[in-house]
Amino acid sequence: NIDGQSRRLLITSASPAEGKSTFSANLALTLADLGENTLLIDADLRRPRIGEIFGLDAAVGLTSVVLGSAELSEAVIPWREGGPDLLLSGEVPPNSASVLTSHAFAEVLGAASEGHDVVVIDSPPALTVADTNLVAPLVDGVVIVVDASKTSRPQLAATIRTLEGSGAPIIGIVLNKVRLPRSRTTYYAQEKSSS
Repeated sequence: NIDGQSRRLLITSASPAEGKSTFSANLALTLADLGENTLLIDADLRRPRIGEIFGLDAAVGLTSVVLGSAELSEAVIPWREGGPDLLLSGEVPPNSASVLTSHAFAEVLGAASEGHDVVVIDSPPALTVADTNLVAPLVDGVVIVVDASKTSRPQLAATIRTLEGSGAPIIGIVLNKVRLPRSRTTYYAQEKSSS
């Protein structure tokens, strides 16, 4: 709903290693390619991955701005021409929940939203820690990334219940790591063979 109200997008999963950080990075890159002024925030303060994905040092970032040791303009990194801006995690705090529930975090998110068309927020897995549920009320939409090979239906159902309980507007589910049998052909291969 890029033309609608979904301007702050929170990306999460049920458990670790489902591909949510990679999806967050790819979504931000795609939106930037479409001409949207996009900011990607690494709010997974327990296991930050965005800096690693982009090959950048995450020492200065979100926590630096929230705790007052850096200005937002100093911490945001432009990613190549036409790419998204990045706000990496910063130093991993001893208590990430206190950072994400602070008034300062809400202010940073507000300021980041004013300067960008779309803000994509990579957050921790929803069933692992409470951090995602704390941030969810501040966003316009939540996308759940699901590993097709390991996430069970009960885990997904629990994730949805948890997020809905926090008032999070779930706008989509991404089925990730799908393995199709070799015998199945793609739509394009079928179309080509029939013509």
